Amino acid sequence: MKIKKIEYINGMQREAVISLDRHELVTLCNGLYLLSEQKDSKYDKDLHTQMRVARDIIDYGAVDDFTFNMAVGENE
Repeated sequence: MKIKKIEYINGMQREAVISLDRHELVTLCNGLYLLSEQKDSKYDKDLHTQMRVARDIIDYGAVDDFTFNMAVGENE
């Protein structure tokens, strides 16, 4: 996977902002889904939800019901 563009890196705060194309975003979402299925994995559900929302908007122009319910469940 080739990262399209690094927007910002802050080593002190340990964060980065990067741009991904549709294929890269789908690949990362699929990887997070597979990780979520593994027992005892260090899975970040919040990150997966946020990436699914972005993926749905890129793919469909809107968030589908499954992702919406996943996002609403995160905030409860």
